[in-house]
Amino acid sequence: MMSLGLIILASCTIITYVTEYMTTYALNTLQVAAPLAFATTVVSNAVGIAAALLGGWLADRAGRRPIMIWPQIAALLMTYPVFLWIVESRSPMALLGGLGALTLVGTIPYSAFYVGMVEGMPKSIRGGAFATIYAVAIATFGGTAQLVVAWLTHVTGNALAPAWYMLVATAAGLCAMLMMPETAPSKIRAANVGSP
Repeated sequence: MMSLGLIILASCTIITYVTEYMTTYALNTLQVAAPLAFATTVVSNAVGIAAALLGGWLADRAGRRPIMIWPQIAALLMTYPVFLWIVESRSPMALLGGLGALTLVGTIPYSAFYVGMVEGMPKSIRGGAFATIYAVAIATFGGTAQLVVAWLTHVTGNALAPAWYMLVATAAGLCAMLMMPETAPSKIRAANVGSP
């Protein structure tokens, strides 16, 4: 469970930090106007807050696994086309609308994951284990995400480099999510009532 948590948190933090890098990316790589570039941060943070709340609400109703897995699949399928749209059009609609859609779909799974991860650990180690996994993932992968994206973009000369990095992170997170057990108390009770 702890190794799966580390992979999922690495995925989450890479996606989050690449999204937060969009202001710099929009200014330096896409060369859009500064007000539009700065609007990416406002949009991604506002949508991210709403998506986190929605993800938690959905996870309480549908269980942890489906709310982790299905939006993660949607994010995997959406990332490249949205970045392609952003890079080719460089329009406010593509940049803000595309980024907003990716943030919405990409944030929902992690509310369910946080709860599922904690529920899946023994009570005696929950706090310390979760804090350690979280700190390692955020420091290692969050701390390097923007550097990696800037480096990949520079080395390849390809404006779609952030999309490729996000795709790898999303796919790794999805693989780990598929191995996570369902931890929602209502789903566990329902499974136990239905079992012989």
